[in-house]
Amino acid sequence: ADVKPMPPTHPVCDLVFEVSSEKQCSVTFDTSKWNSTMANRFLESYSTLLGSILESSNEVQVKKLDILDAATKFDLARALSGPVRDNENELLFHQFVERAANEHPDVVALKMLDDEMTYREFDERANQLANYLISKGIQVEDCIGVLFPRGFDQLVAVFGILKA
Repeated sequence: ADVKPMPPTHPVCDLVFEVSSEKQCSVTFDTSKWNSTMANRFLESYSTLLGSILESSNEVQVKKLDILDAATKFDLARALSGPVRDNENELLFHQFVERAANEHPDVVALKMLDDEMTYREFDERANQLANYLISKGIQVEDCIGVLFPRGFDQLVAVFGILKA
């Protein structure tokens, strides 16, 4: 791969990616917006993506294709992981509501204008949605859209999704 800086006054675009008939790649970039390291990372990611496509079956989901090589993933994970913590005793966000529902089921959890919902009701409705989503095959990392007017249903939906 060939990486060439171009003066910032170049009018075409910020980054030009070319593939020759000899299967060689070159990148020309605007030095006011890119640097050699960034351009090389782009080429490496593109190369990894192409390799991932070639190694996969015909019917692979785009989200399952790799754009980062193993070493880069490791470096990023290490850099972004922060300090090692003991998460064993920490609750997830939706587990706080479950705990409150178990410890104080009849205490008001949500209040909007003249409407109220107890922790028990809130947890039961979230569980109902979570069970429905699970029965439909929803899995961890799946995206689920929510469209409700502001209100209890919107909050129940978010907690139900977190539980699922």
